[in-house]
Amino acid sequence: MIANATVTGANDHGILVQDTTNTVIENSFITANGIAPHPACPFGTPSTPSKPCIAANYEVLLVGTSHALVKGNTVSFNPADGGIAVADDGPANPGAPNPGTPHQSVANIITNNLIENNIPDVAYLLLRTTLARARAQWVTS
Repeated sequence: MIANATVTGANDHGILVQDTTNTVIENSFITANGIAPHPACPFGTPSTPSKPCIAANYEVLLVGTSHALVKGNTVSFNPADGGIAVADDGPANPGAPNPGTPHQSVANIITNNLIENNIPDVAYLLLRTTLARARAQWVTS
């Protein structure tokens, strides 16, 4: 559980949750992360040791995560990719420079978050990876 935290100044994601179940991120202030990110790599193109890259760089990124609850957070001023994203994990890991273990993202709840002033101005994004099954997510404002 991440609750009532201030997360700021991270090079890449403010919070990266990967290959877990029943994670809770609530009532936290997640701002000004992604300040010195890895270079972006084309989605689906793997990172290499000589040229590490990250496909998606959000303030909050759930990768291969199921039954997570993300609620009541303020997510703002991220100069990388935007607010909150959910993706499957696999050979093309969208959140890290190394391939991941295949896990679907299923039944995550993302609700009642204030998302503002991110660059680009993306609030929520469901990414499709090689598993192409990031599904059954519940997202509300």
